[in-house]
Amino acid sequence: MRGDMNYRTMEAGLALDKVIAELVMGLVVVPDPVNHRGFAVREAGPHGFDLPAYSTEIKSAWAVAEKLSLWTGKFAEGEYWAFESITAYINGTVSRAPSAPLAICREAIRLVLSR
Repeated sequence: MRGDMNYRTMEAGLALDKVIAELVMGLVVVPDPVNHRGFAVREAGPHGFDLPAYSTEIKSAWAVAEKLSLWTGKFAEGEYWAFESITAYINGTVSRAPSAPLAICREAIRLVLSR
């Protein structure tokens, strides 16, 4: 999964949210026909909770940003950036997207895969 993942072009949606939940947040994604998105996540034990919409909802994306201490910013109309540190920003190591949640998710995957 890691070798063929192109985080720079991943689009917002269910597939990206599942990757973030598992790869970044350390959660287990399980099918859940009761959930409106069809999936739930859990940390441990039998009880789960709805799969967060990390790539489309800023509240969920902030949990990812806070976990990894990411910085974000809007740099032009329709262009948001997320980056690990000011040094990374200066060096041009940023993830860009048309929305802040998507930029955060792309940068989170980049950062986790680089470790």
